[in-house]
Amino acid sequence: MQKPERNRKRSLIVNFRMSPEEREALESRIVLSGLHKQDYLIRSSLYQKIVVVGNERMFASFEKQLEKIQFRLSEISELSRVPISDTVSLRTICEIMEGLGYGPSFFNG
Repeated sequence: MQKPERNRKRSLIVNFRMSPEEREALESRIVLSGLHKQDYLIRSSLYQKIVVVGNERMFASFEKQLEKIQFRLSEISELSRVPISDTVSLRTICEIMEGLGYGPSFFNG
């Protein structure tokens, strides 16, 4: 019997496709971690460093996201009201830019 969705802390489902070889490697890592699959995927998705290669698509995505954040920041009066999604987006963009060799001096002008 399924639990009512309104009482669940994690009510959203995320799906993605992978090759049989990728699935086998993933399943092996999950078993070795001792975690439940859900916990492993959440932790590895949110807390592990990833390697990206800068390209036009990525920078266009940054620009679009930063424009949205800039608009929302102009609408609020207190930093405590900044949505967590904007904070996460800004942190992620900064981490990626630092990984590409753009340090704090790039952001400070």
